[in-house]
Amino acid sequence: MRDGLISVIVPVYNVEEYLAECLDSILDQTYRNLEIILVNDGSTDSSGDICEHYRKMDDRIRVIYQENKGVSSARNLGIDSANGQWIAFVDSDDGIKPDMYEKLLHAATQSGKKVVCCDFSRFASDMEALRSSTSTKKFPSWTVSSEKYLKMILKGRTHSGVYAKIYCADLFYGEGALRFDESCYFGEDGLLTFCIAGRIDGFTVLSEGLYLWRTRSGSLTTTALNERKFSIYDAVERFRIQMEQTAPRIAHMMRLFYIHNIVNFLLYSTIGDSRQEKQRYRSRLRKKARRYAGAYLLSTKTGFIAKARFVLAYLSPELAVRTRIVIKGLRDF
Repeated sequence: MRDGLISVIVPVYNVEEYLAECLDSILDQTYRNLEIILVNDGSTDSSGDICEHYRKMDDRIRVIYQENKGVSSARNLGIDSANGQWIAFVDSDDGIKPDMYEKLLHAATQSGKKVVCCDFSRFASDMEALRSSTSTKKFPSWTVSSEKYLKMILKGRTHSGVYAKIYCADLFYGEGALRFDESCYFGEDGLLTFCIAGRIDGFTVLSEGLYLWRTRSGSLTTTALNERKFSIYDAVERFRIQMEQTAPRIAHMMRLFYIHNIVNFLLYSTIGDSRQEKQRYRSRLRKKARRYAGAYLLSTKTGFIAKARFVLAYLSPELAVRTRIVIKGLRDF
């Protein structure tokens, strides 16, 4: 493990249209002490060729190949190969601002925390405009307890993704080493965040949107429901049971996270699929929701808006989506 080195792990699968832009944003970092690990997860397009092209351009880049096993497997393989004191993840269709790792590492040094995260900025097509934009505004940073951070996630005040973060590498090695659950095909990063929260005493949070998150049709987070997405529920239950003895307060919050995902899935049920298929998925989700609905609605760790969103999504996902669109329009007005 090399002091100061950040191992940036990029899972790659059929992203030929976006990969070069992503890698350019990583190579342009003001913090240069990086190890960039590209894990080609069985791509069938030209993504592998692009990886090799960049490997020849910069000796900080390594390329690893595996058969298609999914993003969790690709990230785990990257972790197994990493040499850094810090671990970071970037999705291969996204990007990062030039000073992201410099700022995250500075915050880690100042706070002494094992996980430091920042906010993200959404974009649809023009990443370069966001990458090159500068601001004289001073963005605050603060340190919160693990429980407070999870509460922020449940209230929609921050994200649960593994992107836009740096992690002290010792979380992933030695006794109790953490890994992504390879049986979980959706929400695997949020699940890991909750598991990490049970191991550390807090997170440092930067409010600046340094990670650039691409919104595009066809990505896993914007497609209709399918059986693979339901894998999150079994995974959450497994980890919740494990934490009941060691971190009961975090285990309770995982119940709330369970409901949090049900709300999102009910909203996803408005995308695609036949009416019959939508009703079948919704029936399953409502049955799962009833398991922890009481705890969710009575919890002080979820706010009024989150609870109202749950009730509305449970009763009518279409109305919940329309309400969200109207509220967003009013905020933008």
